[in-house]
Parts: sequence; C-alpha cells; structure tokens
Amino acid sequence: LALLVDMKRSDPKSGRTINRDINKFVDSADVDSSSLKFGDRAKFVELEDFQRWRDVIFNDHDVPTTSTMDNADIDIDDDDQSLSNDIECYFDIMILDAGPMLGNDLPLTTLSLADELIATAQQRRSGTRTCNKPPRAVLVKSKSLSILARRLVHAQRLLDGTVDLSAHASQDDALDEPCIIATVGVEEYRRTIPYTVQKGDAVLEVGCHFGATTHLLHDAARNDGGNDEGFCIGVDIGKSIIESARKRWPDVTFEVGDAWKTLELLKLRCKSNGALDWTPADRLSVYDVVYADIGGLSGANGLLEALSLLDALGHALQPKYIVIKSLCMRRLASRLRSFWVPRYIDEGKDRN
Repeated sequence: LALLVDMKRSDPKSGRTINRDINKFVDSADVDSSSLKFGDRAKFVELEDFQRWRDVIFNDHDVPTTSTMDNADIDIDDDDQSLSNDIECYFDIMILDAGPMLGNDLPLTTLSLADELIATAQQRRSGTRTCNKPPRAVLVKSKSLSILARRLVHAQRLLDGTVDLSAHASQDDALDEPCIIATVGVEEYRRTIPYTVQKGDAVLEVGCHFGATTHLLHDAARNDGGNDEGFCIGVDIGKSIIESARKRWPDVTFEVGDAWKTLELLKLRCKSNGALDWTPADRLSVYDVVYADIGGLSGANGLLEALSLLDALGHALQPKYIVIKSLCMRRLASRLRSFWVPRYIDEGKDRN
C-alpha cells in the first residue's frame, strides 16, 4: 500500500494544479505492462495546510483536507478512517520531497521534518494497535542535505582509516565548504588533532574551557623553530574561565568571545597578526582549522543549533576542517548518506 501526500496548488506553471491527473501518481498505465497497476493500493491526498500532514499520515482524526482519489473530492471525517486503516500500521519506506511544499530547498526544515517523520512513525496508531517499528529508510530529495552528507565525517571512520581527509577534500565538489568531523567525548575530540592540524596552521577553538585542548592544538600548529606562524586561539564566553586558562597556559592566546559572533572571531585572527601592521590581506585572513566544544551542543539534543553554528563558522571563517564535539552530530553522521554525485565526478572529469 502507498500513501501519497502533497499540497493543493493552483499555479498552472508548477504542473501541480487542483485538477491534476491523479492517474500519473496512483496508476501505472504509462508503464509498458498492462497488468501493472496500483490504483487500488494507493491513496493520494492534497493538503490545504502543510502543518496538518501528521493528521493525514498518522492519525484517525478529522482532517481538514480533500482526497482527490479517482478525480472525486472526498471529505475525510471520523466515520471515514479508510485512509489510515487501509494503510499498514507502519511504513517500510518514507520518501520526502519537501522543496515544492516549502518553496525552496531548506535543509534544516527538511531535516527536522524527516526526523519528525521517523519519530512519529514509531508511535503510529492504527485502530487499537500501537506500532513502534521505524521505517527502514527515509529517502530525502535535497541537494543541500546531500552536500552536507558528503562533508560530514564520523570521527571513528577517520580514526580507523576508513576516511582519508586529503582524498576526501581533493575529490569532492561539496568541499568548497569545510569538512565537518563529528566526535564524542574529550578523548576522541583530541585524537583527531594529528589528522587535521599541520605545522603553521591558524587554529581556533571555540568553547575552550580551561584550555587543555587549546594548548594541544597550539603545540600541533606551532612550527618547530618556535616562530609565530602556527598558533591556536582559545575562546570561551566565561570571563573567569579565560582568566584561569591564561594562568595555566601563558604561551597560548585566550580571549572572551561568543561562538555565534563570527565577526568577533575573525577580528581575533586579524589581531593575532599584530594590530599595528594590519593589511587588507590580514583583514581577510581566515582560520585553517576550527574546533568547537559548545555547552548544550555536545549531547544528544541541539542538532539544528549545531548545524546553524557550523554553517556560520564555515561561511565566515572558511576553515578546511571543523571538528565538533557533539553526540547529535555524530549520530547524524551515522545516518545521513548521499546518493548524489557531482557531475564532474560522475563523468570522470577534473573538477576545474
């Protein structure tokens, strides 16, 4: 059985009109097999309000929408529960193309919607039954999420040698934006340093706390000759924490700052070159690597906030790598897979 849900539309240019031909959605007459039809096993529903998709898919409630099955308008009320009862108690596969309904490819909204689909599906009720079976897969049409999936690396895959960051960055069209490495725990967070930091790099850690990791990053970036070309700056929002870090590690730069205020973070990079000798090139200086250990984002919650922060850091500071200590991000790295291949890779051509 299949349940097809979309928004009711009136724009003839979109190809999705109120009087659209439902057969192309719920009947395989165009397929070269006269015996292959599924009109009796599929329902097509158009929503007046996008926010009511839960009622249509998962509940047996009164739904303010119309079903255009068989080109006839059918009001769905409490006495007509065929929509949910005829569909199995669970969905094996869910397919989400939210772009046409949202008006654009909005990755955070789409990801949130996909997560809600999975969570709600596990608690779906059909009659007197409660089904806790999640779908095997959710297929999402989103170029933005495909790019994110290609950029996002599970730290364990990096540490066990499954992922080579140099090859990852050189072959992937998506890596005009930084590669994101998702870690859990302080030990795994620090174990990534040899894979991301090179001598002479400009490194930033936001959420540096008392500076122990910042000190390790500073040592990894500092040239053996002892010059100032490589460094790490530690930033934390707590003034007393920064004062303690400065006492513990006097050779490392620590500043009070907010991870979300990316302009201030960029100014710190310029300041590190010497405030009296700034040049236009210095003002555009960026960080090679950014590490992030932000309170509230390191646990299982805060996924959308973490993605928003990563997006802001990536666009403003333009690092090659961002390493984040975050359980929710590492879980996303485990689940998110891209089936989109940039055209130049698919055709075996050089990127340029």
